[in-house]
Amino acid sequence: MLAFAVAISVATGIGCGLVPAWWLSHAQPAASLRPGAGVTSRVAGGVRLSDLLVAGQVALALVLLVGAGLLIRSLERLLRVDPGYESRRVLTLQVAAPPAREFARDPGSFARHYERVLEKVQELGEVESAAVVSSLPFSAMTSSMTFYRSGRSAPAAGDLPSAGVHSVTPDYFRTMGIPLLRGRVFDGSERPTILPPGIEVTRRTSPRSSPASRFRAS
Repeated sequence: MLAFAVAISVATGIGCGLVPAWWLSHAQPAASLRPGAGVTSRVAGGVRLSDLLVAGQVALALVLLVGAGLLIRSLERLLRVDPGYESRRVLTLQVAAPPAREFARDPGSFARHYERVLEKVQELGEVESAAVVSSLPFSAMTSSMTFYRSGRSAPAAGDLPSAGVHSVTPDYFRTMGIPLLRGRVFDGSERPTILPPGIEVTRRTSPRSSPASRFRAS
């Protein structure tokens, strides 16, 4: 991108400067300064062409200036919007997930893997709280998982519905400073994932997705 911008700038400067430079190289400065010297192009109504060019340049510059001002104002207002979480003193890092076949064989293996990671992180003295989330807020990382309703006959593997999921650990909302508006936060007593009998369920994650951990340093 930098090389392209430099190339465009150089080409524009050379292209816009060659014609005036060539014209000035054949002009006589003393003759150009005399009153009435040179030829003035006029259009309908006696308006000079140079006046129209100046007016067009001023109009375009005014539009650009107004657009830049509106963009800056929108950005300034956007920066004041509360995203719903606290980003100061929060560090993030990506943690490699176990192979998908491990989840298919034992859905609880993923949770135990990240619990071990959290235990190691929480032992660090600089960490105030730590949590794990499958995808960070406002990121392009997405995860999905198939599901079925208990108490009913399980559909075929290809007919299982799927939904987007965001897996978090109990301390995620406290670590992120997300306030609780209604209900309760996760406390670790939620029911574990259960595989339907005779059906192998795999964890589906987009290629750009990878579990991430968020740590709040004291």
